[in-house]
Amino acid sequence: MRNISGLKNSNQYPTALTKQWKSTIALLGLLVAGYLGNYFSIPLILHIDWLFGSLFALLVVRLYGVGWGTIAAMIAGSYTVILWKHPAALILFTLEVLFVGWGLRRRSQNLLLLDVTYWALIGFPLLWVMYVFWIKIPPQAVLLISFKNPLNQICNALIASLILTHTPLAKWLGIRKSRTHAFEQTLLNLLVAFVLLPALVLTIWNCQDATAIQENNLVARLEDAHQQIDADLQNWYQQSLEQLREVARGDRSDPEILQQRLKITQQTLPEFRDFYVVDPNGGILNATRNQPTSETSLFQGLKLDAKQPTVSELLVVDDTPRIFQSVPIKQGENLVGQLLAELNLETLKRRLSIGQTASNQLFSLLDKQKQVVVSAREDLNTGQPFDHDGDGEIKTVDRNTYIWVPTLPNVAKAVRWRKSFYVHQNNVGNELPWTLNIETASAPHIVTLDGIYTKSFAILTLIAILAPLLAKPISRNLVKPLLQLTTLTNNLPDKLTEQQSLQIPTSAIAEINTLSDNFQLMGNALQDKFQEIQKANQEIQQAKEAADSAIAATE
Repeated sequence: MRNISGLKNSNQYPTALTKQWKSTIALLGLLVAGYLGNYFSIPLILHIDWLFGSLFALLVVRLYGVGWGTIAAMIAGSYTVILWKHPAALILFTLEVLFVGWGLRRRSQNLLLLDVTYWALIGFPLLWVMYVFWIKIPPQAVLLISFKNPLNQICNALIASLILTHTPLAKWLGIRKSRTHAFEQTLLNLLVAFVLLPALVLTIWNCQDATAIQENNLVARLEDAHQQIDADLQNWYQQSLEQLREVARGDRSDPEILQQRLKITQQTLPEFRDFYVVDPNGGILNATRNQPTSETSLFQGLKLDAKQPTVSELLVVDDTPRIFQSVPIKQGENLVGQLLAELNLETLKRRLSIGQTASNQLFSLLDKQKQVVVSAREDLNTGQPFDHDGDGEIKTVDRNTYIWVPTLPNVAKAVRWRKSFYVHQNNVGNELPWTLNIETASAPHIVTLDGIYTKSFAILTLIAILAPLLAKPISRNLVKPLLQLTTLTNNLPDKLTEQQSLQIPTSAIAEINTLSDNFQLMGNALQDKFQEIQKANQEIQQAKEAADSAIAATE
C-alpha cells in the first residue's frame, strides 16, 4: 500500500509542477502583452492615442493579485512615457490597478464598477492637477484627455471583465483559484457592453471621418496656394526671360546704347537688381552698376558656357547671397557671352506675398540644396537651410504633403503637436530649379479637432460612468427572484416539516416566473409527501402502542 501511495504522489508532483510553469509562462505573456498593447496603440487624432495595455494589467490583477497587477501596470504604463513624453499617465494607470486590486480584495468582485469608481473619484481630478500644473498642457487639450483617458481605461476594464466572465481563461492558464462569477455581475457587464461598445465604435468612426474631412480640406487649401504661387512664378519667369532675350539679341556695338537698354530693362523688371554683359571668361563688358568691376569673383560658380537660359544656385558673394539669371549671347551659332541678371530677392518676395490670400499660409522658395531663396517666414533668411523638413518627426500625409513635428526634449506630445506644421512641397514648373514649400501651423486644425472629439468623448464618458450605475439596479432586479429562491431553499426540509408557508417570488421574466411556478409545484408536492410520511409515522406509532398495550394486558 505504501508503494501505491508513493507512486500516486510521484505522479501528482510533475502535474503540479507543469501547472506552475504554465501559470508562470502565462503571467510573463500577460506582462509582455500589456507593454505591446500600449506600443501598438491606435492614433485617433494627431496627438491622441487609444491604448490597450491596461486590459492585460487588469487581467493580471484579477488572476494573480494586486502585487503582480501593479507590476503589470508599471510595465505597460512605461511605454506611455516614451509615447507621450511625460510620466503622468504611468502614475494614473498604476494607481488605477492598485485601487482595483484593493477593491477586489476588500470591497467588491465587480472589476468594472471599481474602475468606474476610481476614475470618477480619483483619476479624473488627479489627471487635471498633473496635466495642467505639472506637465503644462493647454487646458483645452487637457479637457479632451480628461475624457479620453477614463473612457479608454473603462472600456479596457469592460473588455477584461467580459473575457474573465465568458472565457475559461483561468483554466487555460492553469490558475488554481478559478472563481465563479455572480449572475448579477454578468448581466451588468453585458448591459454596459451592449450600450457602450457600439456607441464607442460609431463615435470614433464619425470622428475619424471628421478628421479626414478636415485634413483633406487643409491639404486642398495648401495645394491651391501652391498652384497660385507656382503660376505667378512661371508667368513672371516667362515674361522676364522674353525681355532678357530681346536685350541679348540686340545690338551690342555701342556700349552707351547697350547700357541704356539695360537700365530700361532694370526699370521694367524690378525683380532684378543689376544686369551684366560678360564675355565667356567672366569679364564684364557692360553693367548697370555705378562702378562696374572686372573682377571675375562675382561670377564664380556660374555656368558661363551655357547655351540655354539658366537660373543659378544660391551663391554667396561678399557675404551676400545672390542668384543670377543667365541668357546666352550668340553671334550666329557661336557663344560670345552671357547676359546676367541678379535677382532682387526682396522684390521677388513682395511679389509672391501679394498673391497670398491666407495669412496663415507661409511660403518658402528653396534651391536644390534646400537653402532658402525667399520665405514669408520672418525667422528664415535667404541662404538658411529650411528647418521644417528635418530635425523633427515627419508624418507623411500624401505624396507631396507631410506633417513636421519638432523634436523638443522633455515636452509632452500634446504640446509638441501644437507646434507642428503641415508642409506641402513640390517643384516649381519645369524650368526653374526651385522647390516651393507652403506650410501652415497645425494648431488651429488641432483646436478644431479637439473641439469635435471633446464633445463626443464627453458624451461617451458620461455613458461609461452612468451605464454601470444604471445597469446595477436593473441587473439586481432581474436577479432578485433567483436570490430569493436561493434564500428560500436554505433548510428547506425543516420548513416543509414545520409546514411553513413558502413565499415563492414572482418575476416579469417568463423563464424566471416558470422556474418559480415549477418550484411552487415541487414545494407543494414535497410538502404533501412530507405530510403523508408524518401521518404514516403517526399511524405506525399508534399501532405499535396498541400492540404493546395488548401484549401487556395478556401478561
